[in-house]
Amino acid sequence: MLEKVELEKKDLSTYRPVVGDEAINEIETLAEPLQGARVVHVNATAFGGGVAEMLQTLVPLMRDAGLDAEWRVIEGADVEFTDEMKAIWKTYNKKNAQAFEGEYDFVIVHDPQPAGLRHDYEGGDARWIWRCHIDTSEPNPDFWDFFAPFINEHDAGGITLQIIDGETGFLVDSAEQCADRMQHLLEHPEEADRMGTAGRERVRENFLSSRHLADYLQLFNALSWSSKPQSAPWAPISQGVLPSSPPPRRNASSGLPPKATKVATTTTSPLRALRVLRVLRVLRGHSQVDTPSTPPQPKPPTTR
Repeated sequence: MLEKVELEKKDLSTYRPVVGDEAINEIETLAEPLQGARVVHVNATAFGGGVAEMLQTLVPLMRDAGLDAEWRVIEGADVEFTDEMKAIWKTYNKKNAQAFEGEYDFVIVHDPQPAGLRHDYEGGDARWIWRCHIDTSEPNPDFWDFFAPFINEHDAGGITLQIIDGETGFLVDSAEQCADRMQHLLEHPEEADRMGTAGRERVRENFLSSRHLADYLQLFNALSWSSKPQSAPWAPISQGVLPSSPPPRRNASSGLPPKATKVATTTTSPLRALRVLRVLRVLRGHSQVDTPSTPPQPKPPTTR
């Protein structure tokens, strides 16, 4: 069995003074048809990285919202990206798949390390979601050609963008560009203040744990509603039934084939609609991740 990470209890209500009543009410509405849904997050480590820091809060908040959520970590090894590494990665993913026990409705796989888990896992009716926390906008072709087929086996996937260049900060490609931008902000404090204000608001609206929770609930509802008969009330997917009415704030279309979600929304705010599209923008029949027909050339990592 994969190692389970023990977590402290967290209360969603503590976010109300920061994000407001509307955001908390939205979460409660989205969570209502998902009460008791079994969710597991899988990643490479329980500490020392951004994903671990996020899950320390997100999983307890899912529990507080009424989901049966947990977090497990895989076993692995640190090696360079070579043909030997590919073989080791496949071996460990198969080993972890064999150790992956339990019945779940939603499995969220974080980043490339456990991305092969779905390929080697046998059994269960869970919806599998791959969540990427690294920049894949211009991937190294060698990496992408290897990982893309495994990613495509998931039911949904997505990558978020945090910095809007020139509005909430600057994106740079070198230490020299970074120094130039820093000098620019020092010489234009009014622009630095404007970007700082815009950046704080963007984080408050889009990247707090409460926002992540709402996005995941939207995704769970969409995946559930798209792949089961509309006549049955919701219960864990393994029981073969789903919501008796469409998920909150979503316009469900009848006749969609299994695992083919039509992204539609009845939200009253255009911003809300954009948020839904952001989290579901790669959500298609099998979350097909397109391999570039002409692979881009590798370039140095982007510094943010």
